[in-house]
Amino acid sequence: PRVTEGLSTVACMVKKAGERIAVMVGGGITPETIVHLAEATGASEFHASLRTARPSPMEFHRSKVQMGEIRDREYVRYVVEEESVRALTSALQRFVEEREAARPAEPFAAK
Repeated sequence: PRVTEGLSTVACMVKKAGERIAVMVGGGITPETIVHLAEATGASEFHASLRTARPSPMEFHRSKVQMGEIRDREYVRYVVEEESVRALTSALQRFVEEREAARPAEPFAAK
C-alpha cells in the first residue's frame, strides 16, 4: 500500500496524536510526493526507503537453479542513491522554510 491511498486517515491520525506522539508517514514516499504528503497530512516525520532496482553484479546465471523465492528479482539488488536522498530532503526543507516564511510574525511582548 501507498500512503497516498490513505491520506485522510493519516491526517486524522496526525491530528488526534497532537503533540503526544509522532506519526511517521511511510509507504511509497518519493521526492516528488513528499511535499504533498506533508501538506495533506500535517505530518512532520517521514520514512522513505528510496530504493532503486539495479542489476546484480553476479556474472554466473543458471536458469534451471532458483536461488530465491521470487524468480523475477533473483538477479536484482536494491540500492539507495545519494541523489534521491538529497532530492527528498531538499524538497521537504524548502517546504518547511516556505511555511515558516509565510507564518505571521508573533508580536513583541514587552516585559
